Amino acid sequence: LLDAGRAKDALEPLTRAVSSAPEQRNFAGWLAEARFRAGRRAAAFALLARLEAEVPPVQVWWVLHLRAELRLEEGDARAALRDLKAAERCEGRHADGYYLSARARLALGDAKGAEGEIAKALTISPNMGRAYLLRAEIRRRLGRARAVLDDYRTVYERFPALFNDEQKGRVAALLGGTR
Repeated sequence: LLDAGRAKDALEPLTRAVSSAPEQRNFAGWLAEARFRAGRRAAAFALLARLEAEVPPVQVWWVLHLRAELRLEEGDARAALRDLKAAERCEGRHADGYYLSARARLALGDAKGAEGEIAKALTISPNMGRAYLLRAEIRRRLGRARAVLDDYRTVYERFPALFNDEQKGRVAALLGGTR
């Protein structure tokens, strides 16, 4: 339900799941995300704060990543970066953390910093298709049109599911003259 964009419908089953299996902390993470997407942001962040206090220190990083992602959606890139730095201290190198950090830096207008972060994400996880899309946007902002096309080609060839049919048509037309 949550992945289908039906956050309000996901609240009740996720609340039941958290109650019946509190040791499955990922259920609470999904519930926090559902609360956020259903417009209950304060309740979402309160649940994440509780999770941060409850999970073993070696698992805190995923709570911080989720909170950073939600903060990015809220438009608070600075707070997201603080969470990501704390997560990196807990977990170290993590492709998702670098990806989120690149998004946050780009939101703050730091395209060069974002470029460095997305490079780290792709070094760790070269099969992260969404990172190539973000790198294309970073490169676009840096005025590197040819490199943008290279990233779109990579996504088009290796991760076509990331484009809907309309986008595939536009990207194919865009790439048609650049092969």
